[in-house]
Amino acid sequence: MKKYAPIQLQKRAQAWINIYNFNISSKNNEIKANAIVCFFFGFEFYLKALLVVLNKDFQDGERLKKIGHNFEKIYYEIKKCATIDLIKETEKVIKNFNLFDVNVVDLRYPQIDT
Repeated sequence: MKKYAPIQLQKRAQAWINIYNFNISSKNNEIKANAIVCFFFGFEFYLKALLVVLNKDFQDGERLKKIGHNFEKIYYEIKKCATIDLIKETEKVIKNFNLFDVNVVDLRYPQIDT
């Protein structure tokens, strides 16, 4: 059984954010769209790192995988064990990007107007 430490997940998150930062200024819309997908993968890993900090049971790779890439599921697991301020901040960000019904994997195939 694979176990995850929050720092491992945070490093994965930062790697995705670094890819985003490198590519977001591209003049090519397809590259820019892919950069945005990288941003959301990074955000997912940051949320999962937070979840592991809040609930050590999610160090179990199988349990973490069962949440999948669904922001709503990650949020509801965070909500079960976080402070009210952290819950409000997390909810605000997810709502701001309209991610409650989004599976981050689906973002890999964006539609681009050319």
